[in-house]
Amino acid sequence: MKKILLLALASVTLLLCSEDVCARSWRINSSAEAKADFTSLSEALKSLEVFNGDTLYLDSGCYVWGTTINKSVTIIGTGFNLAGSPVKEAVIGSGIEIDCGNVKVEGCIINGDVELTSKVVNLTFERCRILGVVATTGGAPTISGPVKFLSCFLGEGIAPYKGNNFVISNNIIRGRLSNLNSATITNNVIVYDGTDSKTDYALVDIKNSSISNNIIINTNAKYLVNSDQTVFYYKNNTIKDTTPRYNNSIVRNVLSTAAEYAFPNYPDNKFIGATLEDVFVMEGGIDAMYELKEGSPALDYGTNGYDCGIFSGPYPFVLSGRPRLVPYIYEATIPNQSTDGKLNITLKIKSQNE
Repeated sequence: MKKILLLALASVTLLLCSEDVCARSWRINSSAEAKADFTSLSEALKSLEVFNGDTLYLDSGCYVWGTTINKSVTIIGTGFNLAGSPVKEAVIGSGIEIDCGNVKVEGCIINGDVELTSKVVNLTFERCRILGVVATTGGAPTISGPVKFLSCFLGEGIAPYKGNNFVISNNIIRGRLSNLNSATITNNVIVYDGTDSKTDYALVDIKNSSISNNIIINTNAKYLVNSDQTVFYYKNNTIKDTTPRYNNSIVRNVLSTAAEYAFPNYPDNKFIGATLEDVFVMEGGIDAMYELKEGSPALDYGTNGYDCGIFSGPYPFVLSGRPRLVPYIYEATIPNQSTDGKLNITLKIKSQNE
């Protein structure tokens, strides 16, 4: 039965690979019985048949080891939160390094860090779950960009040595953002469990950037007592760079910063000491929990008529993380035995259109 389902899923993938849709597309599956084109990412990237501009499809349920991406390819998985579906997540283990321009990764789980070299331009991660940190490697490179993170779940934040022209939109970010210049940071949920330091912020070293429609919550519930016996709660540490010399635009964000620590130069934000429970439903899966609750302060507060948070704005978050416009099996009926010598299999297929 498992082999039959693998063949069925492969047939769906082949729908994408006709000459009318894409000139060169390749299947990757770590299981030899799947009879894919390659059994690993590294094998595909080393192949003389795989060229810049090609698309690599990771089959349902496959686990491939991470590698260095040194060709300008698109890598497409199946989604990152597929509980209850006959289609399983495709996982890239141990992280990846991006060492060229014009790369897109969509619908994958990356079980480790993402490391960027100075060669990175026109890089997009969309609807991926990255369990590690996004950082730079190879000395102290400056990433010129553009680099886009769209509707992803980022487990440890984004911290290049120097990052220019990043677009960070509609992501769940369980960590900090740092060292960014000329960035667009919008409609994210940023949850940072800060350290016990008055200088530790969720966003730090951000310059010449637009920061809007985000929900930024420092979940560190501890505090310190100042020399004058006043109390400072670490949850006030959301955005550090709020003086004019940083040249940021900071508007319409919902923050865990309390009113008495409001940014004097950026009053158009909600400084309400927000907690997760104040804003979100806090039930369901790892992403559904960040839906806005009834009466949430983030409802209708964003710019251009948007809500703050991931489900509104330019790239609304999709709970499954399924790649856009890729057909998938959402129901499979495979009998245990044949009837009149035939095995009648029923597959129901749809495309992720949003």
